[in-house]
Formats: sequence, structure tokens, C-alpha cells
Amino acid sequence: MPLPDLRVFGRIVLTSLLVPIAITALPNRQAAALPEAEFQTGFETQALPLVERTRLQFFRAADGTKIAYRSFPATDGTPARGTVVFVHGYSESMLKHAEIIYDLTQAGYNLYALDLRGMGESQRLLDERQIGHVEKFSDYVTDLKQFVTNVVVPASGRPLFLLAHSLGGMVSTDMLADGTSPFTAVAYSAPMFGIRTRGFPPWLVSTVIGFNVWRGKGSAFRPGGGLMDPSKEDGSKSSVTHSAARANATLALYKKRPDLTIGGQSNKWMAEAIAATSRATRLARKISVPIRIFQAEEDAIVTAEGQQEFCAAAPHCELRIVAGARHEILQESDSMRTPVIGEILNFFQPQPLVN
Repeated sequence: MPLPDLRVFGRIVLTSLLVPIAITALPNRQAAALPEAEFQTGFETQALPLVERTRLQFFRAADGTKIAYRSFPATDGTPARGTVVFVHGYSESMLKHAEIIYDLTQAGYNLYALDLRGMGESQRLLDERQIGHVEKFSDYVTDLKQFVTNVVVPASGRPLFLLAHSLGGMVSTDMLADGTSPFTAVAYSAPMFGIRTRGFPPWLVSTVIGFNVWRGKGSAFRPGGGLMDPSKEDGSKSSVTHSAARANATLALYKKRPDLTIGGQSNKWMAEAIAATSRATRLARKISVPIRIFQAEEDAIVTAEGQQEFCAAAPHCELRIVAGARHEILQESDSMRTPVIGEILNFFQPQPLVN
């Protein structure tokens, strides 16, 4: 992991707004619902069927795009402790994240999840389904606001909580910054507040991407992007999780459901994402709800600096460094994932649901 920006770290210490406490492999009150040693069986017989048997619904976005969503009731047999809205990361879906949906509903929370436009079971935006594309980053934000305002809030009592991963973190931030958030607390898993450029200077990446968009290649794969073939991938060699079992379960899902598979991003997607992350810290200052950021120590996808700057700027934010974790914290090995799930459940304080 790159060294933190010491100017930011100094500001963190002085303000006490950010607490970089490492989460390590310590015993936790919340045991893994689907132990890694038997994960494939548990995922295919418990978590995935929970999502698959729940009615798939759609709403029409402002521009007519069909957005997929599902609502899951708490399944622990007690009155719901609250409602969680879950927002996934790039190229993902509700089905990929069936485990966290299973965890939270088992813990007594109602849960709502959507597939971001162009991903999962939502409408694709290009004829080539594997290109991750968006015309305007604000489309993601508008869709999420519409989902929360028109679908979640009318059907849910309080408290409402938000859990967002990676891209979902940046999308949620844009929504939260307008000051009308209905959420009691927000948890971010490896939020995308800065994008790693794999050794290339960020200015060079922005210039090349911008040039490609300018010359009419906005909907083409970005340089280095391409199709994803799950049959040629090996979960034990994953760069985003140490859990071969969870990585292989995702690959098995994509083999079973090739319609879910997405490869690289388009030039336009990259341009929009870069522009969005550049305003993350400014938006953070406008967010009044308590925030907990879980930062992956070995993240190769998004930057630690962006998360640190965001958390230092947000009025009520704490950051937890997940020691040794890669980008997919919610799909990491049990030794790293289990304490994080426990922290999230503690942060989303259990309390009776109020209509």
C-alpha cells in the first residue's frame, strides 16, 4: 500500500475525525454465516437461492432505462432492526453479493438492493454487453435517488442504513451530499474516491481517455480493457481477494449466468468516473450522517489517499484499515471479512423498526 499523504494524516490527528484502526484477525461476536471452508456449498444452497427466489422487479429511470432491484425481509424471526440499502461496485450485481445480503437479513435487517444501470440484471447501455459504460455519472446518482425515494422509503420504516462498495460508494456520496439523506448511518467498503492508474501518471491517463472520448471512441473499451471470460480465470490468482473459494464462486456464477459478465470499462465510463472522484472530498464536507469507511490495505483498484482525504473532510467519519485485505473486502477471507461484518452490524445499531 502506498504511504499515506502526511499532510492529510496530520489533519486527521488534529481533528480526530478519522480513526485509522487496523482490523485484524481477532475473534469477533459475529461469526461468518457461510464459513469459507464450505463456502461453495453454502453459497449455492443458501445465499444464492435467497436472491434467486426473491422477486426481481424493475423501475424505469428518468431516461427510460430499466433498473433491476429486489427487496429482502429480515429472516432471523424477530422484528426487523432496520432497513439496509446496498449499492454494489463496478461490473457487479445483487447475485454476486448474495452472501452479504444473506448475512444482513440473517442478522435481522430488511434489505433493498439494485443493480446499477448497465450492470447485473439492469438494462445494458451498449450492444456489446461486456463493455462497462455510462453516459453521465450523474445517471447513477439519479437512479439511486429515485430508488431510495420512490421504492425504499415508502415501504420502509426507520432506521435506514446504507452499505456501499467501491463504485457504489462514490454514487452514494453524490446522493448524500444534497442534504436530504434519509439514512441514519453509512458504511463504505473500499469506496472509489480515487482510481489507481497502475503506474501511469493520473494526468496522462486522463489525457488519453479524454482524447479517446473527443475522437468519438467514448463507447469503446478503454486502453487495456477487453472481454472477460470466466472459464479462463482462476480464483486462487485473484488480485481483489485472498479467498479463492469466494472468487471461484463468483466465476461459477458468471459461467452459469454469462449475461451478468462485464469486462473492461469504456473510455466514457473512465472519463466520468475520474471526474466524479475528483469532487469526492468537496462533497464529503456536506454529508452530516455518521460514516464508517473500511479501507483495504492491499487495494490495487482504488486509492487509500482518496479515502483518507474524504474521511478527514467529512464531519462525522471514521476509517478502519483492514490489515492485509484486497479490494473486495466483502468477499475476503474469513479472517478479514468476519470482523468487518461484525463492525458493520455494531455500527448499524440494532433498534426496533419505527414506521
